[in-house]
Amino acid sequence: MGMHAAHRHSRAGVGLTTGSALIVHSLLNGTVIGAAYQTDAPLAAAVAIGVIAHDFTDGYNTYTITSLYGNARRRALTLLTLHPLAPGHGSHPHRPPHHP
Repeated sequence: MGMHAAHRHSRAGVGLTTGSALIVHSLLNGTVIGAAYQTDAPLAAAVAIGVIAHDFTDGYNTYTITSLYGNARRRALTLLTLHPLAPGHGSHPHRPPHHP
């Protein structure tokens, strides 16, 4: 055995970056819901259903990827908590829907 300690690279940053990117993705999903609402309420409902349906797997991936890359459970749970909040922050319409 040599006098040097074992050399390890931490990839925790990869998990945090990926988990954070999924939160940004979720924020953009909310923006799409807001844009659809400005066009037509039934369209917005359909878009919202689609976004919510695939957001469950995005949340799972946020937690899994963050924790698999060596981050503490608490960090992964923090990102998982932020994930479902993001679409709501992007979905606020700026004006009422246009009805011809």
